[in-house]
Amino acid sequence: MKPASTGGSIYSIDFNSLVQLTDLTHQYPVCIMVIHHTRKAGAEDAFDTVSGSTGLTGAVDAMLVLKRSRGRADAEMHITGRDLEETAKALKFDQQTMMWELLGEASEVQMSVDRAAILTLLRESENGMRPGQIADYLDKTERGIRTMLYRMLKDGQVTLLDRGLYTARSVSFQESPDGAVYDVGQS
Repeated sequence: MKPASTGGSIYSIDFNSLVQLTDLTHQYPVCIMVIHHTRKAGAEDAFDTVSGSTGLTGAVDAMLVLKRSRGRADAEMHITGRDLEETAKALKFDQQTMMWELLGEASEVQMSVDRAAILTLLRESENGMRPGQIADYLDKTERGIRTMLYRMLKDGQVTLLDRGLYTARSVSFQESPDGAVYDVGQS
């Protein structure tokens, strides 16, 4: 392979540094994975965090970006490519096995994390909470919290004490003769 030229734009230098590998994958039935750095500055689009110019991302057939906060065991893997549907997966790192565990779609996993945070707040509140109060505590938008509370109400996770005043659903359990535990309603 020829080394990348030292002349030209940064885009063309970055693009040419990877396009030769991409050409090999089109010529032979192989997959080549190039591991590269992301920049420290965040971005709304995970693929904008790839260090270097867009020539790097333009030369490849697919990209995976692992996005994780320092010291956290959970992460998101963002996936895109020419023949792939763009998606984001939630991952959790297991230090004992030194492997990543796939938890599911990142949006669904995050939704359950947000729901759990809302339920925790509502359980700790004696008089219930309004969407604006929850949004302030969780540093979320009030509109997003209202939408989530509406869904949680439909799913039976919360109840309305008064107009716009929510509380966590109280659950009673009963054990059947066969040892199974059943939800017998809310109080």
